[in-house]
Amino acid sequence: MLNDLREEVREQYNKYPYPHFSWFAKVDPVAACHSSFEVGSALTRQSFESHEGKKIALLGCGTFEPYALGSIHSKTRIDAVDISDTSLKLAKRRCLFRNVKNVDFHRQDFVNFCKSHENRYDFINCFGVIHHLSDTKEGFNLLSRALNENGFARIMVYSKTQRRKTQLIQETAKILGLSPATRWAPSKIKYLLRILPPAHPLKLSQLLNTELSTNNGTVDSLLHVCETAFGIEELRSLLNEAGLYVHQWDFSQNLLKLLTDARGCNIIEQLYFLECFDQWPGPYTVWVSKNPPKQEGPQFYRTNPHLFGHLKQKLPSTVLRSTLRLTLDELSVLQTGFNHPISATEPGLKNLIASRFLLGVSK
Repeated sequence: MLNDLREEVREQYNKYPYPHFSWFAKVDPVAACHSSFEVGSALTRQSFESHEGKKIALLGCGTFEPYALGSIHSKTRIDAVDISDTSLKLAKRRCLFRNVKNVDFHRQDFVNFCKSHENRYDFINCFGVIHHLSDTKEGFNLLSRALNENGFARIMVYSKTQRRKTQLIQETAKILGLSPATRWAPSKIKYLLRILPPAHPLKLSQLLNTELSTNNGTVDSLLHVCETAFGIEELRSLLNEAGLYVHQWDFSQNLLKLLTDARGCNIIEQLYFLECFDQWPGPYTVWVSKNPPKQEGPQFYRTNPHLFGHLKQKLPSTVLRSTLRLTLDELSVLQTGFNHPISATEPGLKNLIASRFLLGVSK
């Protein structure tokens, strides 16, 4: 039996399956490449291996991921796991519609699947799932258990910096009695945001939230029944306790949208423009394995590290970004946040601002 909280999560995704995409939505080749076995092997094993015959699992697969990853891993079978009957039904239909036949579906929650399933996987994609578990520490431990000794995983969880203002909205919703079970809850929470003054920080924090374009996304983003966000050190500690080593970090490409209205501004103007949105660094997406990196952990951050080397020939040149080096000390300044005005002459300011637009992390 599912415990009460897991049952609430199941009911939420049955009512609001996520993500909500058109049946005609296609896989973006660049986005799909980011989550492929081949990329994972390059990042965690320093070798470009094929997915053929590998054991792959999608834990918390949702409605779209089985089609997306199934289509780019056609030479093996994939286990797609989700707690929601509705989400799995939609995922199956999408795979059928797109003629993707190499996915096996399992209606089970994350915890029980990892505890009961004997398979150990070469690659696990767990995108936006662990932060919705009641016990996130157990989630990381079970993920580690589900990997074979040479396996690796791609994990996405929320960052505290990213979710700070969103969590204030969530607390307001709880005070007002709004939940996924409330009638017209998505419309009501969007109405509350709409009537806020134009310069209200909570309203500003949601201007770039594309999830609000659908009820399903609104519920997942603002009304979820269970959510935990992590600081970067907290995340690293939990991964270490689970016996997982970080091989690569990959920050959200959505941050680039912030540049549109800041072009032509000087450095200080860009700084204040970005601060009003409080969006950096986005969710944390990490590639991990049970084996430590062959070299020491990341010392410098740069854009799209996995689009270079072996993969450079496989992707359009338009997705390649110039390298920007940022030390971990500089990153920690951004992690803490800017509490005081910074002089335009202060060393490293240009790098600190530019780092807001990073897509990835590398050694």
